[in-house]
Parts: sequence; structure tokens; C-alpha cells
Amino acid sequence: MNDLRPQHDILVIDDNPSNLGVLSDLLRDQGYRVRVAQSGHRGLEAAQIAKPDLILLDITMPDMDGFEVCTRLKADPELAAIPVVFLSAHEGTLEKLKAFESGGADYVQKPFQVQEVLMRVRLQLRLASLQGELQAKNQDLEASNNSLREQAELVHHALFEAKALNRELIGLNEKLRQSEEIQSRFLARMRHEINNPLSAIIALADQALQAAFSPEQIHSACARIKAEASYLDFQIRNLFAAADLEAGAVQPSVTQVDVGSVLRNVMEAFSHEAQAKALTVRLEGGSGPTPLVFGTDAAMLRIITANLLANAIEYSSEGQTIRLRAALEEATLRLEIEDEGIGIRPEDRSRIFDRFKQLEEGPTRAHRGQGLGLPVTKALVDLLNGTIDVGGEVGKGAVFTCRLPRFTAMDETSTSSFEGNMFIFESPEEL
Repeated sequence: MNDLRPQHDILVIDDNPSNLGVLSDLLRDQGYRVRVAQSGHRGLEAAQIAKPDLILLDITMPDMDGFEVCTRLKADPELAAIPVVFLSAHEGTLEKLKAFESGGADYVQKPFQVQEVLMRVRLQLRLASLQGELQAKNQDLEASNNSLREQAELVHHALFEAKALNRELIGLNEKLRQSEEIQSRFLARMRHEINNPLSAIIALADQALQAAFSPEQIHSACARIKAEASYLDFQIRNLFAAADLEAGAVQPSVTQVDVGSVLRNVMEAFSHEAQAKALTVRLEGGSGPTPLVFGTDAAMLRIITANLLANAIEYSSEGQTIRLRAALEEATLRLEIEDEGIGIRPEDRSRIFDRFKQLEEGPTRAHRGQGLGLPVTKALVDLLNGTIDVGGEVGKGAVFTCRLPRFTAMDETSTSSFEGNMFIFESPEEL
């Protein structure tokens, strides 16, 4: 038996006495300290009196459901860090998404399997322990002048946690695959797209830990780690956006958006990929003396731009130019991304927006990606009541043009910008 287990205190909140009995006996047999509460209110009181290491929380309870209990826990600074594992007999994807949105760390389906419950309990306790170690390392680094060696060790610890979270993500993808046959191809690609940058990050961190790196080598390794992590973050954001769209859980949040700051933010995020192929990315429009401010959803506009720029970079050859253009046409924002790559045949231009579809298929395909970016882009453009068109010539490049109408219902007092301050640059800009 793990000698750390007796130190862990677990709070079980469930209005069903039978469930409480089964879970309490199971966990006590493993050496855990267990407390129980038969309602949401009592569970909150128990957590405030003595903070547990982990909470197992039933969703369906009469006085206060599990979603509300979790929301209140996360709103309390003293209790927010406690991992919450939801228990539910519901099988719907919306139920699971709501559980994670309210702050849940994991989700167990009833009737639960003994080994699954124990595995998830151990996983969440281990993640909490790693998070505590990470916070302690941060404090040590701030107090000890942030040495390069300590920075590399911090990255190494953080990457182990990221690897564990990645395994959970792959497990979630496998469950989704069972509900839709077409996702089998997507899962194979997603593993490739996630594991490749993750493996590169771990390898670079190992090198930094095991070798006497100079400051220049550490800087180069950190730049590579940032580039791989940014690509991984981009792919995961697309995955989450696709899941939200599939669940119908996406609605525009409209503000006055500084369009130029959004485009510059996306250009900066993909600067490493562009520089690796010696590409020039030019911003034409959106950066004049008067900022181009437009009523739309800032986050959706960023995802749309990021996917189109990533596609242009992927299908451009070394030394070519990519142009981003933004302009107002009466009450419509026209966003255009033009590349000098291989172009798209007219008969293929509608197929590229199909989910999990790429024009290249099979193990010998030359371009990475999981066929999700353009379908997500099309769905978000549709949500914003806009249109997206594909033009260009085969062998000379492709042009994607989005037209987004101005929303009239918005928070007129709020302006969304992806920069800390509003900077004005002469047009055009180059990476």
C-alpha cells in the first residue's frame, strides 16, 4: 500500500446513503480518510470546516445540484484548488461539458467500476501533489534569483503534468470516437499532432537537465519549447472549439473589437512557423492612424484568423509571401488571407470545409493537421452570420475571404484588444 494514502482526506457528497456506503468502504479499504455529506449545503460546510484533498461529488441532489456546489467551491479562494470528481448516471456529452465548465477535474459514470474510481482518485491526488510541488518551486525560484538550472527543472516538472493531462484528453477522444465512426480517422491524426510536439518538448527539457547548456543554448531550447507548446495549444483549442460547436454550446459574445490587435496577435503566435520557412507575413489594413474597431466576437475572430493563417503557412513554400488584409465595407468586415502556395482546385473548394477532411490522405501525406481547422472556421463564420469564399489559382496560391456583418447588440462600453496598449504602425507590416 502506498504510504502516502493515509495522509489524504476525501470528502464524498451524495444524497444516496447506499452510494455513500459503497464509496466510503471502498476508499477506507485503500487507506484513505473519508468524510461524507448527504447534501450540497452540508458538503460545503464540511469542506469549509476542514479542507479535503479531494471531493467526490454527485450531480443530481435535491437541495443543491453538483454543478452549483462545484461553482461555489471554485469561487472560494480557500477551496478553489481542491480537485472535484463528478459522479453521475447521465451519459450525455452536454452533461459532461457542463461538469468541466463548472470547474470539475474529472467525471465518473454510474454505475462505476471499482478500479476506475480508484485510478481516477489516485490520478487527481497525484496531479494535486504535482501542482503543489510546482507552486513550491515557483516560490523557491523567486527567492533564489531564478537560476537557469532551476528554470529547466520547473519546465520538466510542468511537462510531466502536461503529459498526464494529455493522456486524459486522448481518453476523452476515444470515448467520442465510439459515438461517431468518422472520428476514428480524426483520433489517429490527433495523437500524431499532439504527441509529436509533446515528445519534442520533453526531449528538449531532458537535454537542458542533463547537459551543461550555455545561456544561448537555454534560450534556443526555450524558443523551441515555446513554438512546440504554441502549436499544441493551437490544436487543442481547435478541438475544444469543435466540441463546443458540436454540443451547441457556443454563442457570440459581442464587443467592440480592435481588429488590428487581433491580427497582430495571431501573426506573433505563428511567427516561429513563418520564420522556419522564411515566409514573409504582411498585414495590410487594420493598423492606420485610426484603429479599425468593429462589433463582433473577439475570440471567434481570433480562431478564424489563426486557422486561416496556419493553413496558409502550411501550404506555402519557402521564401513566399502571405498577406493579411482587413477593411470595412459599409457595415461588413472583410478579412482576406492570400498565399502564394499550391492553390486549391475549384472542385475541391467545398470539400475542405468537411469535418476531419483533408485533400491529402494516407500515411504519406506531406502536410500536418487533423482536418479540423477549416471546418471550425466555417462553423464560426456561420455563427457570426458571415460568409467565407475560396479563390486563387492552382499553382499560384489560394485566397480565403471572410465577410462578417456588424452586430448591433453589444456592450458599447467594452473594447476587446489582444494587446496591452494600442500601438499604431505604418502599413504594411512584416514578420
